[in-house]
Amino acid sequence: MRVKFNRRRYYLKNRSRFITFLAVLLMFIISIYLLAEIFNPAEADSSLPVKIPVFTQSDTSNENEGNKKSNPVVVIDPGHGGRDPGAISPYKNDFYEKEVTLDIGLRLREKLEKAGIKVVMTREEDIELDINVEKDIRARSVIANEAGAIFFISIHVNSFDLKVNNGDTYNGTEVYYFSIGNGGSANEEYAKIMGEEIQRVTDTAYNGIKKANYGVLRMTKMPSLLIETAYITNREDHKRLESGKFREDMAEGIFRGTVRILEKMQVQ
Repeated sequence: MRVKFNRRRYYLKNRSRFITFLAVLLMFIISIYLLAEIFNPAEADSSLPVKIPVFTQSDTSNENEGNKKSNPVVVIDPGHGGRDPGAISPYKNDFYEKEVTLDIGLRLREKLEKAGIKVVMTREEDIELDINVEKDIRARSVIANEAGAIFFISIHVNSFDLKVNNGDTYNGTEVYYFSIGNGGSANEEYAKIMGEEIQRVTDTAYNGIKKANYGVLRMTKMPSLLIETAYITNREDHKRLESGKFREDMAEGIFRGTVRILEKMQVQ
């Protein structure tokens, strides 16, 4: 038997009103989705090798000479300065270590301060701390000790004797530490951390960490590292040292290393 359907049951009396209703419903669904996205925090960028916390007086403490301190102080020591130029470029007139170290140091200070870390500089301009080299080195340590610093970073530029055969081939970055007192064996671990972070963001050869009995490391009363950023006597490294990008990358690497080290030192 053939059944006849009443087609008028499925006929829309007001088609435009129905379309308007669908459009409003769609906009409502989209609005709910967008609100959910706004109030759901995005995940952190996994490409960052280290979490960058903001240090405040209430959430950070350390032990220095048996006393707990809040709001940690980091001392940045741009090597040389004033009448002491440090390493001198064999390829370009009036290009000195002291200029590069100060530039990197100031960039590093800006990054640390943005993270809420208090910074003391041993110098902020092209000056020496003392005419006598030994007294100049001691003055840098005194600044760090009197500031009650938790960490000391000395920034330098390396060089090699070009009179030596293939002397111009020596290149790359090294991190130096003092293994006795002032952090002791922990300094080696801190040096490794610093080297890892510098290696992540710079394009120099990384020559690893080395023990050293340098005055600024020996006379400071807190964990200390000295970073030889690159060789001014190597042509490729020389180009890097002239480059603002390399200086920024080096400052970023030291910054990230410092953050990781401070987290390692933190006393709950």
